[in-house]
Amino acid sequence: MTAALIPLLVLAACGDDAAGPGGLTEGEARELDEAAAIVDAQRIEEDDLPADLRQDPGE
Repeated sequence: MTAALIPLLVLAACGDDAAGPGGLTEGEARELDEAAAIVDAQRIEEDDLPADLRQDPGE
């Protein structure tokens, strides 16, 4: 996950300077959205985990 964020930080330093909502440029907001999509795509559903790695609902 960290490896996916490093290029994001590098790319966030590039691009347009016009800050929009939240103080982000349009390019930074787009890069954050793309990074979030990558993280979501790599997420493993709990049902796909072996039983010994699943979280106990009582915890």
